[in-house]
Amino acid sequence: MDWQGIDVLEKYHVVMIKERSRIEAHAWQLIRSSSDVGDQARLGLGLQVFDRLSLLPTALEVLISERQAEIERAVQAAVDVEELTKRTKNKTASLSATTCNPGRASYPINSNAHNAAFRSLFWTGLDQLLATQEQCVGAVRLLAVTLCMKRISGGESAGALLDRLDSFAYREPPKLTDLLAVYAIQNWTNPETQACCAAIVLTLTSANPWTVEAVPDIASICALEDTDLASNARSFCDALSSSSGLLGWASACMETHFQSATKRSSHLKEAFEGEYPRLLKLFLDFWRKVATTPQGDCEGLQLPSYLLRLLQPYETAYLTRSLSRLFERVGTVVAPGATVVPEPAAMDCIIEVAATELSRAAVQTDLLCKVANNIAKMVALFATKAEGLIEVGPMASQISGPPSPAQESNFQLVNLICHFGRSLRHSVARHVRGLPAATKGSVLSPGLSGPEAVVDAAIVDKLNPLCRTILEPLAASLGDGMEEILVGMHQEFSSTPPGSDGGCSAYIQSLQGFLRRLRTDLFSRLSTPTVMSDLCHLPRRPSDGQQFYTFGEIALLDSLREHLSSCIDTFLLHASLLRPDNGRTASVPTDQAAAAEEEETLNRERIRHRLATDCVEFELTLEEQVTVNGRIPGCRLIDLAPEAYARLRAFRPLLLIPTEDLLTTFTSTPAEGTGASPVTTLSGTLVLHHAISRAPAEIPCPHTASGWSLARYVHWVLHTPDEAARLNFISHALAVYTEQVKARNQREYPAIFPIIRNLLEHFVAKLPAQNLPP
Repeated sequence: MDWQGIDVLEKYHVVMIKERSRIEAHAWQLIRSSSDVGDQARLGLGLQVFDRLSLLPTALEVLISERQAEIERAVQAAVDVEELTKRTKNKTASLSATTCNPGRASYPINSNAHNAAFRSLFWTGLDQLLATQEQCVGAVRLLAVTLCMKRISGGESAGALLDRLDSFAYREPPKLTDLLAVYAIQNWTNPETQACCAAIVLTLTSANPWTVEAVPDIASICALEDTDLASNARSFCDALSSSSGLLGWASACMETHFQSATKRSSHLKEAFEGEYPRLLKLFLDFWRKVATTPQGDCEGLQLPSYLLRLLQPYETAYLTRSLSRLFERVGTVVAPGATVVPEPAAMDCIIEVAATELSRAAVQTDLLCKVANNIAKMVALFATKAEGLIEVGPMASQISGPPSPAQESNFQLVNLICHFGRSLRHSVARHVRGLPAATKGSVLSPGLSGPEAVVDAAIVDKLNPLCRTILEPLAASLGDGMEEILVGMHQEFSSTPPGSDGGCSAYIQSLQGFLRRLRTDLFSRLSTPTVMSDLCHLPRRPSDGQQFYTFGEIALLDSLREHLSSCIDTFLLHASLLRPDNGRTASVPTDQAAAAEEEETLNRERIRHRLATDCVEFELTLEEQVTVNGRIPGCRLIDLAPEAYARLRAFRPLLLIPTEDLLTTFTSTPAEGTGASPVTTLSGTLVLHHAISRAPAEIPCPHTASGWSLARYVHWVLHTPDEAARLNFISHALAVYTEQVKARNQREYPAIFPIIRNLLEHFVAKLPAQNLPP
């Protein structure tokens, strides 16, 4: 309306304009002063004043623009290379002037001092930048929360405020945030209000106090047909969901300026990449202050995606440098083409570098895990280089005398590998325990494992196989030597019938001397636990339960697992095949047949009792060798060869069962409340071998009936896990014997033959249907 020419109204109009300006200025004063001190009541009053003046969207745009400008100035000041360089020169010049007194010589400031001063000013500026951001984010968050709490005042209907939306009437006065949302929807495509709409979106998403779903009217607009209003509403909702608030905008601003500054200045690049843990700690502390998560959940806080995107290039560069430092140290200790095993002190240098990397990364669990992945790669590199130091050839596996130089080198290498793995695990565990309280309980990001688990897996997967590769030839030679001694039991019992002194056999004594000599001459070079703390239960991998080789002795015992089982099975097989006549028939005069048969029966009885004693001595001999340095957890005979140990324990009672009770022992059902005898767990092959060994000489051993040598048959049985094939071989031997009896027109079988035949039928019936012999 044109007020000119109407004096009275024109005067009132001028007064109204002045009063409006005064109220507007007072409202600005209220908002700015209350934002600085966090006075929500005064802030709400100022916002309601702007609402009544119909200036709320414009005022919001001004407030957000001021905060954005303040943040951008702080970002530019933090990475202003020219200003930082100028201030650095002034600072170093002042330091030089203070140290230069009359009569004293002054030294020029070196480059290290200049770099230190530059970085000090840079980190100070970064602290100030984050403090400015914290203040701005807090102010905008307070603004958003206040807008969400305050409702539109006035006597008019709330629905009337929503132009062209009167079909979606409010039941109560809407909030100021709802009014701003409606304003943004109605003016979304207006070029003149783009900045205002962007400020509204930034405000509404800064503290998450408001969602579209909380306003049924606006949510319903999005479901309308394709009208301009519905399109604007959907665009507005998409903008809200994609916006990260003022902090997200500030992160994008920092990302742009940081990248530009690091390209222009090598000093800034070095600060961002070389001291990334310090940078990460600043942002973690900053996020803990500004995050909307309740304080009780601070330990589970994770940086938002926009801050991670800002830090990602510097983290990648830092991890690359960290890996290079680790690899460089390994390359220094184990140089290419080296043939001499390094000293443990040299390995301690690698551990120190790894500990330094872990210490720097201890500001966050995720970073610590990523550095642990680098350490796992370092372990793999060390294993590859150490593999080139392994001595191979006959001299590395000989067991006939004192250790050769090749064996001495291999023992030293095993001890070195175990020392490296043990020290590395202790270092990682110490740094994990030393994590800050707010970091230790944080949830790992997807795809990351704990630092201890990562390093443990690398040690087990890379170092353990390396130790086994070194010790396997020696363990194989030991197994072969034990088997050669055990074969001697047949010659011993054939040449000299056992006496009744109750002592062990000569072959057992030879075995004891052989193992004790190896332990003294060779295996004593391997490292062993020395104090009680070293004997504590060693951790195991949950996946396969494999033990860590913390000492060379543990690596040796683990390498002997397979050979111990094979040695026990060889002993049991030879013992089950042992008979005084060695399976050959002896012809005696008819008048001496009864006495010879009685003597043979007595001899077999003595052999069984001597074998029972040998079983005990054999077990004690092996147990003595695996526990010579104390009972290492997980390294007893029952742990190293549990199944073979159970067979050895069950075989001794079999030797003492009377012949007439053999069949019922295996075919009868145990009484109620009593378990089955351990003897029944033995394989049918062992039981049938032993039953045949009790028979007269006319019933041949399985290998004799087929024309095989004893050595060939033992090797075949040990390398044929199919029980059906082994039983079929024994069945064939009995069939050959039956044909021989028929050919001789023999009137009857020996009394034990039906027992053997029934035992064979019993064990064949126990086989699975698909494994039954033809």
